[in-house]
Amino acid sequence: MTVIDIHTHAALSATDVGPYIEHARRRGNDGMVLLGDVLAFGYNPPIEKVRLVNDHTFGFVDRHRDYLFGFCYLNPLNDPKDSIDELERCRARGARGVKMEVSALASDHRLDPIMVRLRKVGLPLLHHSWNTFSMGKTAVADCYQSDPDDIAELAGRFPDVTIIAAHLRPGGVRGVWAVRRHSNVLYDTSGGQPTAGVLEDAVRLLGAERVLYGSDEIFPGEGRDIAVARACVDDARITRRQRELILGENALRILAGGAR
Repeated sequence: MTVIDIHTHAALSATDVGPYIEHARRRGNDGMVLLGDVLAFGYNPPIEKVRLVNDHTFGFVDRHRDYLFGFCYLNPLNDPKDSIDELERCRARGARGVKMEVSALASDHRLDPIMVRLRKVGLPLLHHSWNTFSMGKTAVADCYQSDPDDIAELAGRFPDVTIIAAHLRPGGVRGVWAVRRHSNVLYDTSGGQPTAGVLEDAVRLLGAERVLYGSDEIFPGEGRDIAVARACVDDARITRRQRELILGENALRILAGGAR
């Protein structure tokens, strides 16, 4: 059974991810997607800082191409030309997708130039999302927490771009319902506290083909624990075939679209 963690980060303080790769291997992981230290320079980093984050990510990818995949971090509030140029620079280094965080809501039309480019080159977007009914979308100044409804709105504008909504458990069954009719949206299992039944609901309502294993581990030693994230999939009341899809086969299918 192939296992790919679709949602990990390396903090800018990390100088060597080798030990963390070995840690993940011992827990059965066959590969990981690095999304970058997306909060290293605040919620709205200028393009120069975005480039530093991506250089850090792809420096690790260059050293561990047998194990790591890299996504290009972008801030949609930067000049669209700068963002597209940065995406192309990352693609030249093997980027398999784009990551966006909390600079703007996923429903913001300022994402559109990047989405148009993703549609053209066939890359997916992994976007932060959370259930904002209790916390609010802008509880912290300049931090725009996308609700699953924002993901659904973006997906409706770009039905031919694959969108991965981060953080299934905080989104919950409401989040699953919000994106259900948009077949281009998948959910990753990362984020929040382990909650019984959420993964089973996602499989029932979306199908196992639209769920991806992710831990949200942040190296070195921050974020969520890989073993806990894996246990949430291993112990779910789903079939072996559904587990195979979630743990790795879906990720391999999506990542193959970005292969050069």
